[in-house]
Amino acid sequence: MHSALIHKEFSKIAGHWDKMTREDQEAYLQRHKKSKRRLTAGPEASKVRPEAKFTFKTEKPTGRYRSFSKPHHHIKINGVNAGTIGHEPPHKIRLMVVKQDIMEDNNPNCTWKWIQLQKESTSLDEAKTWLNSAAEAIKSKYQLACLKD
Repeated sequence: MHSALIHKEFSKIAGHWDKMTREDQEAYLQRHKKSKRRLTAGPEASKVRPEAKFTFKTEKPTGRYRSFSKPHHHIKINGVNAGTIGHEPPHKIRLMVVKQDIMEDNNPNCTWKWIQLQKESTSLDEAKTWLNSAAEAIKSKYQLACLKD
C-alpha cells in the first residue's frame, strides 16, 4: 500500500514537473531531499512594479577574516535582490535579468544571467542616484530577475 502511494505521487509530479511553479517545485524538493530533480521554473520576474524604486543594502563582512573582505552592496527592488554595485572605484553596476533563451549561455539550470551596465561611477552615492534616475529605462529594456535572499 505504501509503495503504491509513493508511485502515485511520483507519477503525478513526473509528468507535470516543467509546468509547476517555482514555489511548488521548491516545496517538493523540501519534502524529498534526496530527489534528483532540479528547479526548472524561472524566478518571478513579472511581479516587478513599474513604479517601484531601487533600494540598496550594504552588507559588511563578518567572521574571523572580515578585515580581508570588502562590504557587498546589493541592489534590491520590492525587497528582493536584483543586482550588485562593485565595491572599488570605478563602481560598476551589475543586474540580474531573465534570459531570452534558456541555452543562451549553455546553462539550462539557470533562467537568469548577469549583465553589467556601461555606467561607471566614481562614488557609491553617484551610482545609486544614477541607477534610480535611469530606473524607468532599465525596467523597460530588461526583464529583471528578482531573487529572494
